[in-house]
Formats: sequence, C-alpha cells, structure tokens
Amino acid sequence: MNKKQKEQEIFKIYAEKSMPITAYDIKWMGDSGKFVLLGMGTSGQGSFTINEVVKGKKINVIKSFQQSASIKCGSFGISEISSRKLVVGDFSGNFGIWDLDEGRRTPIMRVQGAHTSMINSICCAGGGDEYSGHGSPEVCTGGHDGAVKLWDVRQKQKPIFQYAANSQTSDDCWSVSLGSAHDNTNRLLASGHESGAIHLWDLRNTSVPLIDETTNQGVCSLSFDQVSKPANSLLATCVNSTIAVLQIKDSKLVKQDVSQYLGESWLTIWHGEWAKSTNIKNQNKNKSKFVLSDSDGVVHLVEKNGKSFEFLHSQAISSQAISSFSIHPQNPSAFAFTSFDTKTRISYCSLFD
Repeated sequence: MNKKQKEQEIFKIYAEKSMPITAYDIKWMGDSGKFVLLGMGTSGQGSFTINEVVKGKKINVIKSFQQSASIKCGSFGISEISSRKLVVGDFSGNFGIWDLDEGRRTPIMRVQGAHTSMINSICCAGGGDEYSGHGSPEVCTGGHDGAVKLWDVRQKQKPIFQYAANSQTSDDCWSVSLGSAHDNTNRLLASGHESGAIHLWDLRNTSVPLIDETTNQGVCSLSFDQVSKPANSLLATCVNSTIAVLQIKDSKLVKQDVSQYLGESWLTIWHGEWAKSTNIKNQNKNKSKFVLSDSDGVVHLVEKNGKSFEFLHSQAISSQAISSFSIHPQNPSAFAFTSFDTKTRISYCSLFD
C-alpha cells in the first residue's frame, strides 16, 4: 500500500444508525444486504434484530426477537449460506438455534445449562458450503466457567468433546474458533483464554491438544485463515495492545506488542478477522492481511511479514470501543461494525473488491 492509500479513509461509511440495544456481536446474513445485531435490550432482556441496508444510505430494522437472558454471541456456521439458522449464546450459559427463514419467535432447539455461567464465544461449522465448511454440523462454545465444549446439533443431550483447565481457579475462555473443515473428517478447534493460553485441537484425536501456546495476555478473539480449506494460520487478538499469529504447520507463534502503532499500551483489541477478496488477483495479495478493531474505536489493516507485523492503515470509526465487526461472506468489501456508542455502521473497503 502506498503513502497516498495510507492517508486516505479506505473504510468509507455508507450508513449508520443508533440502535435500541446494547450490542455485543454482529453478523452479516449471506445472500442479502441484511445483518443481525445481538445483545441486551433496554430492560435487560436478551434481544437480537434483523436489519437491512437499503437505498438512501439507511438501515431499517425488519424484525426483533427477545428472550429472558442477554445475548453475548452468535454464528450462522451450521447451515448453508442461503439457509439462515442462527446459533446464539447467552449470559445464563444457554445456547439456542433460531431459524430466521421460518420466522418463529422461539428457537427450534435450545440447550439449557450448556455452561454454568455466561457463554463468551460461539463458533459453528459444517453447513456444507465454502463459507461454513464440511462435515457434521457442530457448535463450539467457550464459557466464563473456563470450559470449552463441542456439540453435535443432532444429539444435544451432552457435548461430544469438552475441555476445562485442571486448576482450582477456572481459566475463563474468552474465544473459540473452528477451521480447516475441508472434508467430512478434518476439523480444527481453537480456544483462547483469560490467562493468554491458546489451545489447538485436531478433532480427529482430542486426547491431547495439537498445539499449546500462550500470548501471556488475555485472548479476546480467534480467527482461522480458512474454514472450508486446510488452515495455515490462526489470528489471536488480545488485551494490552497485543496480537499474535499461530503458524499451524510448524507450530510457531509470532507475537508482538503493537502499542507503538496503537498509541497506547493498554488498549484491548476486541476483534480480528483475516481479510478476504472475491477477486482472484487480490486473493494472493490479501492472504497475509487482517483487520482489527480496538477499544479506542479504531480499525486497523495489518499485514504479517515474516516475524513482524506492518500496520498499513488505521482509521477511527467510532468515539468508543468497536466491540465486534463482520465481513460479508460474499462481498468482502462490505463491513458491519457495532460499538459501545450504540451505533451500527456499514462500511465499504475498495481494497477487498
């Protein structure tokens, strides 16, 4: 990226709207200009809304759903992109599956007490397409109780795999991710914890983790570079201005304090995702790039170069922390951001066309 590109605002805000919920997560709905916003309603109840970006640079709320417990996280990964089954995890340790096409006001499946306290992170795979991966439809949950659990949605009575740290004080699991689901047998599961620990399992053999590493800083988010193809790298974003990339093939962790780029040493990097492109030429250019959001309301475009990271672009999107963002699965130039100023923003980045 040249100097002129660095100085430009490459994330162009197309639409923004103040929303009636405190949002913790946001997810695009495939095959559409719609997205879901998940969080807590004005009365403290769980709430999520289906929203649509329309002409005139507007965001319309189409439908809203409520439940008793506030919602922390969600994923569309158990179904094909055109079949909108949303899995949500809540503050009471439950998760449920909602069929948004069917339009029911209650989930089609619910697991009560999946965790003893809040589900911090949820990730799904097995929808059967290039966006959600292949194999059995599975839900991975990471909880405040320190447990990591994997559920087959066809047998909800108990998890098919679970892990908890062997210590008197649980190591709060802040993030989970599934990747490398390129056929019916291969799949990787990663978990990131408050202690900074990262555990990576090959789900064909879960007796011991494939890789155990630590960033020494709490891990806020994890992202595999590939879901439906063999994964090469795992991105971890952390507290105290730290990011890390785990190179899976050689089990090497490249970690860096990036406070010199963020301007502060105490910032939390809430979320990170690998950059994607629908353009074949740009796919090779972008394969080592990723996007971050921090607690100062700034979005960063970063490239991994060997054992270091280069910050290519940083841009303030919000006056408060960006809690989550989503990259559209079919139009990777479209970003949806949610932040603690209660505003949801839709942005376009031409670099990923």
